[in-house]
Amino acid sequence: MARWRRTALAPRAAKKHADIMTTIQKYFYAPQSNLITTILDDGWSSEDILENCEALIYSGSSIDDARKIMECINSGSKCRNLKMLSIPIDMIEFLDWKGLRYKLKHLHINEPMRGGIWDAYINNALPDFSKIFLDNLETMRVPCPLVKWKSFDVTKFRSLKWIGVELEEMDRLGQSLEIASKNNNIIGFDIFDPKGRDILRQLRPDLLGLAIYRQTSRSFNFFELSRFMELKYLRLTGGASEINIDDFLNLENLEELEIISYPSIKNARKLFDFKALRYLRIGGIRSKYLSNAEEKELKKIIGFCKFD
Repeated sequence: MARWRRTALAPRAAKKHADIMTTIQKYFYAPQSNLITTILDDGWSSEDILENCEALIYSGSSIDDARKIMECINSGSKCRNLKMLSIPIDMIEFLDWKGLRYKLKHLHINEPMRGGIWDAYINNALPDFSKIFLDNLETMRVPCPLVKWKSFDVTKFRSLKWIGVELEEMDRLGQSLEIASKNNNIIGFDIFDPKGRDILRQLRPDLLGLAIYRQTSRSFNFFELSRFMELKYLRLTGGASEINIDDFLNLENLEELEIISYPSIKNARKLFDFKALRYLRIGGIRSKYLSNAEEKELKKIIGFCKFD
């Protein structure tokens, strides 16, 4: 039995959904939320399910199924409206990038179907990336640092606005962030599993958006956030160190702030000083950081404000 599902929000649901999503989520981290999405696993069979697909996500592990999907895309008979691909890294060798050059806007590359990304990375065995650069690509996510992916030149993507990079132990110094920052069109970063304390120093200071996921250093240098004077969107999800609002108090343009799953927040009363803030969500904090009266007052001031 084919295993797949298609998702598309009804108009009323779409509006409600959009109201509670940050700009980072809606346009960069999860752009498929705005697209007709088909999610395929192993065992799919009917090509008809790809007919009106705008976002295609493959979460299976079958090389044969992966080839069939890529053949459908390459033929041009299906997925004519395709704007987003989310695929394992070892599927990129099957794609005809020339045919996707002008229509693909989002490319999220995930862990490989075969073996592990760690082995491919340390052995310089990452697959060759196409020399045909995707002219309309706006967001990209890669499952490994860029330091050893020699065939991938992020500076060539002229429309790229947002990039997500996995760092972990493979790039403790955050050199991949410095490499990506050379593309002056990139206005935002998703950073996954940073291990180093000072990786934010590698980024250009003119960014508009930044998201950090699963930060495990207990002495992470959040004070570096104060360099990003133009920052509008900041998302901090899953961390081991205390958040001190004083560290980024001078971000006068900040419109959206999300802090999820941190041990504590210091000087949270300073949240009242962010005059441009229109979205605030804080959740999973292990210690009390605001009084009930302060939470209630913030909810009156900020358009969307939620404490989980």
